[in-house]
Amino acid sequence: MDQDWRLLVDAGGTNVRFGRTDRTHKIHDAVSLPTRSFARFEDALTHYIGQIGSGDTFGSAAVAGAGPVTDDEIRLTNNCWSIRAGDVANILGGGIPVRLVNDLEAVAYGLPHLEADDVDWIITPMTDQTSRHRLLAVNVGTGFGSACVIRSPTGWVACPSESGHMTLGACDDAELAIHTLLGSGPLSVEDVLSGDGVARLRAATTNADAWFGAWLARVSANLVLASASWDGVFFCGSVVSAWWRTADLAAFHRALVGTGKMRDRLARTPVGLIQHDLPAFVGLSHLEI
Repeated sequence: MDQDWRLLVDAGGTNVRFGRTDRTHKIHDAVSLPTRSFARFEDALTHYIGQIGSGDTFGSAAVAGAGPVTDDEIRLTNNCWSIRAGDVANILGGGIPVRLVNDLEAVAYGLPHLEADDVDWIITPMTDQTSRHRLLAVNVGTGFGSACVIRSPTGWVACPSESGHMTLGACDDAELAIHTLLGSGPLSVEDVLSGDGVARLRAATTNADAWFGAWLARVSANLVLASASWDGVFFCGSVVSAWWRTADLAAFHRALVGTGKMRDRLARTPVGLIQHDLPAFVGLSHLEI
């Protein structure tokens, strides 16, 4: 990126966010639009470009979407949009580099660049930031997603996942009873901990927040164990942010640590909620294209 702007896009199931950044990585002209207002992603992008009314050209574009990236295309999981790199380049004038990433992959790339006051911590992170090697981003909103980011000899590398579609099993009769109320057959993490699943959980039990916290702790601990992300778990998203404000965070952390053989490592793993309004944009602004 030289003197030109970089377009930033974070497209989710409910809202799409647009912005742009310069060489300083400062975010300008950020706008959030409801996806239901536009039949296609291209319509929303054209609307944004008209809205900022700038004659400046874009030298690149970094686009995050809530879905897997396949062959330079993202098909969003929780709405009907498709985002294609070629279409973005054409709307911006053609010939510019466009990189597509999963939305949590973008958040993960931003984790090493967050400031101390950008995160509300349960466990305060280590002060020596250079010793961090594996970090985990977990989003709980319209959908559920996660991605880890790993320090390599050439820089940070993010690894997205589709963890929201893992099966959330019941561990005892009480959990099985709640599962039965929530639906027939196996339930995914996303079926219970995000979007409409949270509404069904609240309708099924008066202890919805406690169940939510217990299951979120279990899923998060499993993701840390699977990725060895001992250097920090970073939550984001509308559902977890609302829950966090009134949650028993001490009980949540005890559940996350558990009693297994890795409890000492889990107890030392920093856990916090991202307070930055646009964490995906932080990652997209630093992304190599």
